[in-house]
Amino acid sequence: MRIVGETGTSIAQTARDLGINDGTLANGVKKDRLARGEAAAAGGVSEDERTELTRSRPENAELALGRAVLTRSVVLREHDVPHAAACRALGASVFWFDK
Repeated sequence: MRIVGETGTSIAQTARDLGINDGTLANGVKKDRLARGEAAAAGGVSEDERTELTRSRPENAELALGRAVLTRSVVLREHDVPHAAACRALGASVFWFDK
């Protein structure tokens, strides 16, 4: 992988010189750059950013679900839906959804 960066030759030319498929070399160069954090500067995602995305996705999904429940509860209250029916629509216990 270092050959491509150090010599300044293209991935295709380096692959031909080494007798390997240029796609294989390109994948290896990409992984190497990601591991060293160079991809972040080129518009890619670094390992730290990838880890943060993986960690934050479940939290984001939970927040989106909470927002959806609150939105539905407001709509149900605005339309004077009976308490028990509103709880069924929200999938909530009658004790959770305030009267």
